Amino acid sequence: MSSGINGGGCKRVHSIEVEQPLEAECVEHGLLLVKGRLLPKCASARQLRATLDLPNTHPLEQLTQLSAAGEFKLLFDLEGRGYGESQQTQPQSQETQRSQESQGNQQTQANQESQGYQESQGSQESQGSQESRESQDFKQSQQPTPCHLQLRSCSTARSIGFTFRPRRSSYRVQPLYILCRDEQKDAEEEQSQHSLIDLNLRLVQCIYAHKLRAAGFANRTFALNGPCCSFRSQLTQEEALSRSENELWQHFAGEIISCPQWGQQFRLKFVAFVGCTRYDGAGVAASGDNSYSNIRRHLSGHAALGGGGLALFGSAHFYAWPRNFSEIGDCVRSTERVDIARLPDESNYRRTYGGVYASTLGAVCHELGHCFDLGHTADGVMGQGFDYLNRVLTVDQPTEHLPQRIVEGASQGAGASRGASVQEGSAGSGARSGAGSGARTGTRSGAGSGAGSGGGSGAGSGSGGGSGSGSGTGSNRPRFTKLKLQPGSQLLENYHNQRLHDSFYFARNCAVILAHHRWLNRELEDTDNDSDPPEIELSPATKEIVSSRPIRLVELRSNRNSLVAHYEEFEAAVHRFQLPASLWHLLGEQRTHYAFVLTASGDTKRLSCDSNS
Repeated sequence: MSSGINGGGCKRVHSIEVEQPLEAECVEHGLLLVKGRLLPKCASARQLRATLDLPNTHPLEQLTQLSAAGEFKLLFDLEGRGYGESQQTQPQSQETQRSQESQGNQQTQANQESQGYQESQGSQESQGSQESRESQDFKQSQQPTPCHLQLRSCSTARSIGFTFRPRRSSYRVQPLYILCRDEQKDAEEEQSQHSLIDLNLRLVQCIYAHKLRAAGFANRTFALNGPCCSFRSQLTQEEALSRSENELWQHFAGEIISCPQWGQQFRLKFVAFVGCTRYDGAGVAASGDNSYSNIRRHLSGHAALGGGGLALFGSAHFYAWPRNFSEIGDCVRSTERVDIARLPDESNYRRTYGGVYASTLGAVCHELGHCFDLGHTADGVMGQGFDYLNRVLTVDQPTEHLPQRIVEGASQGAGASRGASVQEGSAGSGARSGAGSGARTGTRSGAGSGAGSGGGSGAGSGSGGGSGSGSGTGSNRPRFTKLKLQPGSQLLENYHNQRLHDSFYFARNCAVILAHHRWLNRELEDTDNDSDPPEIELSPATKEIVSSRPIRLVELRSNRNSLVAHYEEFEAAVHRFQLPASLWHLLGEQRTHYAFVLTASGDTKRLSCDSNS
């Protein structure tokens, strides 16, 4: 053992504190983020050695640097996709398996126009063989895999035993790679894009679980339906490149709904990436304008919109994303400068590959949050904080003072395409205080103003939570349209936020929604099958919200940008909530806000005085 690990003869008594994973915990996501610290910090020990023992494989070892405060973070692949014997390469069998997708089988022009999709060649045969494999995998995966993690630094060691069982659920998320009708990509390139998408969504899955645990809830995350598939749109590349991101969302959502392979699977949500995204770097260079908004204007076939059943993104920033597990750390830490004459920068002015990766994968976390009924908060993942995803995976990074994103209302956007109950999500923020028996409250001053922060993502534009069911036409949706410099008073707050929780976290009410969402909480999966659907109503006469099922959370959100003015959290069984006069003023008199209600059974509903449904 090197002197950097053993502390060079340090005489102090140390311990290794581990935040995650917990002893005897069952982990349900394939990528495991281990976070902890050496206590007290040691001036001599600069490294920590981690050994992970899994059945039927060689022990996996990692050597990591300790931060100045003795902190460490490690990322392991429990499914072995990121490790060979040297822990560096992905097995070819996994690459081959993950390249399966449905493609081909041209339909008649009439079907193409009416259904808006091009059915995949051999999709049913592929689907049948895939279902057979998945059935076998499912039986095997029901048996938890015992895992043993040993950590050593200085004179101390720590052992943690836990189990791994891949998340299984009838509510799932399916990755798609969207190709236009006239778009040609060779099989190797397509497979490479599928693998990149799969890897990074597994990381998003891990981060969701990690942040929910950090918020004080069980280790919960969403289940992936399977490997990424190509989806053939009926748009030509020219048509796709000429459409706005809202129009792209509406069109692709409609095609997915009408597709026989996916359209009737109402317990699926989709994360899709547009393959034909283009960037006019020469135009940016010629203009001499390197601003955030100008770079966004020179992107076409691009989107960063989420809501209901679809989160849609462009693919122009894949240049900064890792393509295999061993590249994740290098991509997160990369300081390579972005040449904006060739590549689009979406790093919130950091102008580095690592900044682009952090902001764009953070945007995936954010927009997927909208699909899970989350909306905008002042800070954290659903607000200003999604740019800071890099801090989730690293230690000892200097405090970053990034321009704040401004949320403004958009004229139209992507309505929800599918999902359980009514899907319009948002989350409040702010300090909590006692508010009667079994209730917690939170407030956000100025939540109704457009100058507030939070929500939406992407290079210059984003979206709020989706609403409604069916194809949906959408209504006003918030988006990022500007960046503003932070006042001096914000700098110290940034330091504390980044030191305490990476600045990448789910606000309390966001975490409550996720912890009680059917896509993440296995215990609630069957509650929507009850014979008696929930009745959730707003009573203008008594100024109450009344529910046939216990209320878990009520939020008051701005109609303009879904930023929350107030939230109430209930831990006791409450079926009626009397709105305070100040909240009723916004909801019932000014009608500038609506109420979002979450029940303990995972039911959600949007209530307003304009439309009490």
